[in-house]
Amino acid sequence: MASALVGRLAAMVPVLLTVAATVFLLLRIGIGDPAASMAGDAASTAQLAAIRTQFGLDQPVAVQFATWLGHAARGDLGTSFYFRVPVADLIGERFGPTVSLAALTLAVAVALGVPLGVAAANRRGRWLDRTLMGFTVVGFSAPSFVVAYACVYIFAIRLGWLPVQGYAPLSAGLGTWLAHLVLPVLSLAPVYVAVIARMTRASVAETLGEDYVRTARAKGAAPVRVLLRHALPNAAAPVLTVIGVAIGLLMGGVVVIENVFNLPGLGRLVVDSVVAGDYPVVQGAILVSAVICLGANLAIDIVYGLIDPRIRT
Repeated sequence: MASALVGRLAAMVPVLLTVAATVFLLLRIGIGDPAASMAGDAASTAQLAAIRTQFGLDQPVAVQFATWLGHAARGDLGTSFYFRVPVADLIGERFGPTVSLAALTLAVAVALGVPLGVAAANRRGRWLDRTLMGFTVVGFSAPSFVVAYACVYIFAIRLGWLPVQGYAPLSAGLGTWLAHLVLPVLSLAPVYVAVIARMTRASVAETLGEDYVRTARAKGAAPVRVLLRHALPNAAAPVLTVIGVAIGLLMGGVVVIENVFNLPGLGRLVVDSVVAGDYPVVQGAILVSAVICLGANLAIDIVYGLIDPRIRT
């Protein structure tokens, strides 16, 4: 298990290098000259040259990348062109809202998706199965921003139950923190509930047809025990895979929802930085997101090994 873990950690290095190089090059190609954005329209050629020298933008792209990568390896993600503060500090300030939104959304998705999928598999082909799968199609198809604006209109504007926008940290109180996250989570969770429910349904339905499940039934095991003790644990691997993929998708999905609900998270920071041509912030935020996704998938791999000894190596 330890050697497999070391192997997976080593495999993360080329992935992170590829992500870093791709983001670095795409930003140089797509955003334009950040020196011109910082100096303004009235800047002289000398002022532009001074800004490029100050931030190392006059160096060849390969030199810029090597310098940035070396600093990033030591935990230094550079200084924001726009905010003029260290990128690591800026990301640390915006980390809380994004993690809160993503963690709550994933918790809701797993808490609803797995039971719905198990119930549908246990009643496959019947009205409950068809009804639940119909709801998952709706949840999977509805755009998050449409759900977000519908939730704001119903629960914030018409009923006045919840705040329209904004974020309150956990230090402001659990109730206040949750009140500001309910609508964003309701907007983001349906698609993940649908995906997890459909995968759980397919995996459990397949497992229920295995010989050992029929043997358990023939020995007189109760239906609930057959479902929860024999079928669900053996159907867990595909569901865990989907949860790992969902974590990666969540890091992208929060961008839209954070902008709709004015949450000061990483997604909104990336959008603002792209508009401002702030290379270091975009690079740093995407690199941190990539590390989170890889770490989550590494955790999923570890759980695989715990539930199925055959895939520990």
